[in-house]
Amino acid sequence: MSRKKRETPEGQRVSVDARTARRKVSAWLVRDVGNLLMGGEPEYVAGERPVWRVPVVAPHSRQGRATFVDVDAQTGDLLVTDDTPQKVLAYAMHVVPAEKLDKLTGLVTVGGDALADSEALYD
Repeated sequence: MSRKKRETPEGQRVSVDARTARRKVSAWLVRDVGNLLMGGEPEYVAGERPVWRVPVVAPHSRQGRATFVDVDAQTGDLLVTDDTPQKVLAYAMHVVPAEKLDKLTGLVTVGGDALADSEALYD
């Protein structure tokens, strides 16, 4: 990952851009939660420790977003704990109607890459 400085929509300089934050969350979701979820469009949250707030998108859900994962805008660290994967998955199960759960597996192509597939939705 490039460490060059970037500007946020608010004009603040950060080391991690929105796309990198979204990719980190998507990769984490695939690795630690499951390939049924992906990172959405990040929102910059200024503060003492500025973060990119990345929505966890649950396709076919009533609300579209399951929850959020924060990414440190300076270091790129995901601000998660050991129990975050279980919390994300539990919340996602509440926003996706039961009759649509079987459709979620269709997001990953045969032999595909879940991260690449989720990125294709944004390009």
